[in-house]
Amino acid sequence: MSLQQALIALRSGQAALCETTCRRILANRTAPADQARLLLGLALAVREEKAESLALLLSVARTHPRAAHPFRDLAGLMHGRDDAMEALLIAGGERAAEDANLAIFHAEWLELRGRKQAAEARLVQFLTQETIKEPAGEAAVLRAYALLLSGRNALPAAGEAMKRATSLEPNHAAGWTNLANILTALKDFPAAQQAHDRAAACAPNDPRMRMNRALTLLKAGRYAEGWADYEARLAIGDRLMFPVSSLLRKEECRSGLDGVRILVVSEQGFGDTIQFLRYIPLLAARGARVRLFVPPELVTVAETVAGVESVTGMDGIAPAFDRHVPMMSLPYLLDAAFVPMHEPYLAVSESRVRHWQTLLPSRPARGRIGLVWAGASRNHPDATAIDRRRSMSLQDMALLADIPDMVFVNLQMGPPSIQAQEKHAFRFAPDITGQIRDFADSAAILSMLDALVTVDTSIAHLAGALGVPVLMLDRMDHCWRWSDPCELMPAETDTETGGLKTRWYPSMQLFRQTTPMDWQEPVRCLHNTLRVLSLQ
Repeated sequence: MSLQQALIALRSGQAALCETTCRRILANRTAPADQARLLLGLALAVREEKAESLALLLSVARTHPRAAHPFRDLAGLMHGRDDAMEALLIAGGERAAEDANLAIFHAEWLELRGRKQAAEARLVQFLTQETIKEPAGEAAVLRAYALLLSGRNALPAAGEAMKRATSLEPNHAAGWTNLANILTALKDFPAAQQAHDRAAACAPNDPRMRMNRALTLLKAGRYAEGWADYEARLAIGDRLMFPVSSLLRKEECRSGLDGVRILVVSEQGFGDTIQFLRYIPLLAARGARVRLFVPPELVTVAETVAGVESVTGMDGIAPAFDRHVPMMSLPYLLDAAFVPMHEPYLAVSESRVRHWQTLLPSRPARGRIGLVWAGASRNHPDATAIDRRRSMSLQDMALLADIPDMVFVNLQMGPPSIQAQEKHAFRFAPDITGQIRDFADSAAILSMLDALVTVDTSIAHLAGALGVPVLMLDRMDHCWRWSDPCELMPAETDTETGGLKTRWYPSMQLFRQTTPMDWQEPVRCLHNTLRVLSLQ
């Protein structure tokens, strides 16, 4: 039998057959020994033959330090057997205390099971042990430790750990990038810029380095430089939907676009598209025939933007074009780092308003307030992590429910909407979320509200673009677009309510956490604002 047959046997639950096959292969030397020893070690571990399996797996790990650690393969085979897997991880750590990759994987395994303190302790155990540590391995553990600390917003400690990692392995680009991201979160923008520059020097041909630097520049308010670096995203993976040969160029925008059919392609989330639709009139003003290619949920509302020739949903076939452009390249291409909003750039369908008027209750004495407490989670680790920090529960907003004669309209979509059916103190209008078809419906509903209370999600952008008052609860490590005061986008604090103003949307106020994951203070400030609104 071959190694392939041994692997099939192992994956199909026949560990004993895999063991027999691998021992025969090793005895007859009919296949690479390391591969056979790896499979044999995995088979023995599955059968809980601890001593021999550990000897084999740790030996393979030492021989191939740059390969994925054998315990990562083992974890998939031990699914549902956490006690046995943990026993092997602990025993492996005792036998190979110097194995940095094992320590990192053990911590990841613990964190995936919600055991964050145990994960942190495992990394600290490695870092504080007296065993001589190889510099690259110690640096790798420090990076993992720093990211773990950063994930729970222990940013100063995370920064110190990442600095130690970069001193041990100064040519590791990701280490410098991670340090820059932590320094950005700490709002130490000059130091973050230096770290990004070091990352770019370590990996000059990696567009991710420029992309990460762009986010720091944008958050620091250095928009012109930020948008230039942001173009690096187009070289990462399959970002472009259409051939690069027909991509709109900056020099073309400067020389004139009379009659050129330009397909503007939506990218990233709904909110990003809504925010950057404000650039469409500028593109049309240069003579371009602007055709939008957006998610189907945005088609009807995008048709109301000035200067648009046609709008096509991404569930259909793109219209003919001469040039195409990802929407978030427009600030760079048009030399328009920031476009202030002097008036709403989206409009509401009157027929939709008439429809929703029949479904919403009459306006109470102190108004109708829309409520959204969670964003939509996307299937990406970074996006999921951000969603956990930006979203809250309906119960977190409970203080708002005590304002008399105010009716709340539930606009929460997706799984979190179930919370509106649980016990709470809010006086909700009859639930209408099941009848909302697209953003044009949401726009019509928003136009009939006195204000929207929401977290940082797409409906905040929609309300802002319509000029509807928005009271947005913002996470402490906020997105770049809600950056602190800067030259291009100064923010002002409303002294009466404590809300931050943003010039992206004049009708919006931000209520930001002062402590990570603690919504109590921003909800209290927002509560004061709602009381002021209710008395007007």
